[in-house]
Amino acid sequence: MITSDDLDPDGIKKVSLIPLTPQDESCDTWGNIQGEPLCTVEERHGEGSVKIFIHRTNGRFYYGYQINIKTMVRQKTANINDHSFGSADFARSVASIEIERVCNTNKNVKKTFANFVQIRYNQGSLFEGV
Repeated sequence: MITSDDLDPDGIKKVSLIPLTPQDESCDTWGNIQGEPLCTVEERHGEGSVKIFIHRTNGRFYYGYQINIKTMVRQKTANINDHSFGSADFARSVASIEIERVCNTNKNVKKTFANFVQIRYNQGSLFEGV
């Protein structure tokens, strides 16, 4: 039987809601990558737009994106805690796949997103010189 004498007040785990300071100066407190992206792909059709941002940190590539098509507004910030990639092209391809998956969840957006050929077909030529 455990008594109050057996409990160690120093053994109680304390949880902080404030994130730890990031180890990388290019990130904010939550690991979101700050600064200008290495490259950006933007495609617009009418009022709709999709942007992919590729960031490079510590020799690895991360992606973020913004979707603004009809009633869908989504954003993902590049984060140091997310999966990293060995090349900008690979990061862009994975971002394109995720964007298409997200847009396919809404039938109205899905029809409009079919016009976004640069994003959907992962045109590597958009990243010449990267």
